[in-house]
Amino acid sequence: MARRAFVFLHNSSSENGKYVGPRLVTPLPLIGAKVVYVEHGTRITGRVRSIQPANWNSHSELTPMIHILEDGPALPAK
Repeated sequence: MARRAFVFLHNSSSENGKYVGPRLVTPLPLIGAKVVYVEHGTRITGRVRSIQPANWNSHSELTPMIHILEDGPALPAK
């Protein structure tokens, strides 16, 4: 199930994430979960480092802000 989230992407060397905007993230974002989203035809994978608000849950109508630590090189989207 995809969920809309405001995404900040971090690579292993960056403390400050790059804001990439609202994206559909699969699966539901949970701290530590592996997630995937598509950016300009490229599939980006990573793990959720943090979610704001901290008490966000999948039943909330709020759009969460998530920080993703990128796994590695991006792959072309299928």
